[in-house]
Amino acid sequence: VSLFFFFFLSQKAKMPLIVSLIASSLIIWSFGVLHLQHLVGLKMALVVGIVPFIIGDAFKLVAAYSLITLAKKRFKSFL
Repeated sequence: VSLFFFFFLSQKAKMPLIVSLIASSLIIWSFGVLHLQHLVGLKMALVVGIVPFIIGDAFKLVAAYSLITLAKKRFKSFL
């Protein structure tokens, strides 16, 4: 689901790459929090469903941004 939104936001909506990557992560987090809130409540769902993943997801966003930018420069003739 988030991959679909990422491609839609970056290609069709012409959002900047970093914004579409962050929006994709927010979509993943929102599905997790929506599911968890039924089990433990909204406040605890936010704490358990988002906080432990912020640092790891930040690293993944930086890596994805770097790789996509490098690939666009490297393979510009194919795009």
